[in-house]
Amino acid sequence: SASSPAEPAAINYSPTNSNAQKSYDGAVKQLERGHAAPALAGFRTADGLDGGHCFMCELEAWDAAMQAAEFKIAEEQATTMLGNVTVPAMKAQAEFMLGKAWLADGLKESLNKDFVVAEAAFRAALQLKPDYLDCIYEDGKALAYLNRDDQAIARFQSFLKLAGPNDLNFARVQRFIEQPDQARAPLAPNFRVTTLDGKTLTLESLTGKV
Repeated sequence: SASSPAEPAAINYSPTNSNAQKSYDGAVKQLERGHAAPALAGFRTADGLDGGHCFMCELEAWDAAMQAAEFKIAEEQATTMLGNVTVPAMKAQAEFMLGKAWLADGLKESLNKDFVVAEAAFRAALQLKPDYLDCIYEDGKALAYLNRDDQAIARFQSFLKLAGPNDLNFARVQRFIEQPDQARAPLAPNFRVTTLDGKTLTLESLTGKV
């Protein structure tokens, strides 16, 4: 599930209503089983029962919506969070989540205007938190989808300056800088696993290999 920053004073971090907590707990179990759609409904119900101010309900609802490919709902959840949070780090996270939802929606619908909105959200997040590494990466992708390659490369270069060589996306970003069109290519999510003989394996390390 999605991670969360420090608790703000203005909203409820977790459900405060017993019925909301029950709905939330049930939704967590659904999400753990991979049932994103019913989990989404459960988290949204929990938030409603808690007066629409349950941060974790909204955060997890966004996560479930993204897993269920319900990107419009994910956009709504991120927008709701933006209206509820006041702490800059949490606002940055909500802007990032909004950008991720619009970017996914743009890829699904092949709509350039969605990439514009996504890039604006990522930029807003970076104004609040300039060293937000995941956001720098995603903003580079959004700029690449908008064919603003020079700006995309600048974002990716910023990523390399902040990330270490052991970062999961380090090699991938190096490739994006050399070939910006690769940032527009459909790519599987990167991963890192340790093999039985103790070697580290990533998706990027398999590039070009059978």
